[in-house]
Amino acid sequence: MGIRIEQTVYETLPDGAYPAIVEDVTTEDGLYGPQLAWQFKVNVRHSKEVTLKGWCSAKFGPKTKLRAWTAAALGSPIEPGYVFDSEDVIGRPVQLTVIAHTKEDGSESNRVINLRTLKGQAALGNGTEETEDIPF
Repeated sequence: MGIRIEQTVYETLPDGAYPAIVEDVTTEDGLYGPQLAWQFKVNVRHSKEVTLKGWCSAKFGPKTKLRAWTAAALGSPIEPGYVFDSEDVIGRPVQLTVIAHTKEDGSESNRVINLRTLKGQAALGNGTEETEDIPF
């Protein structure tokens, strides 16, 4: 019997907003320096769970994507003196804005272009409060 390997099939979501959970945040080397790769678990109705990644620079300034995404995951503005800790955002519910992007080779993939606080999520402040169950 020969070696058999099934094709990997990626599902591209239609443009839109989706509830998701922050599954992980890891560091990666990017073209312009260190980046953080955020991994999200998206539950799409009438389909299986989809995992998406979104990237931001590893800089935590007042106008950075990392700061905006952190505030969205925490459900509140960033307090003065806060130091980003990935443990604060992992497991948090968020709303992703996703677009379908066509690559140079003609294949499609999704891009996470925005993160927002999931509607109905309570302000979570320092990350020690419990969140409500997200219905998906």
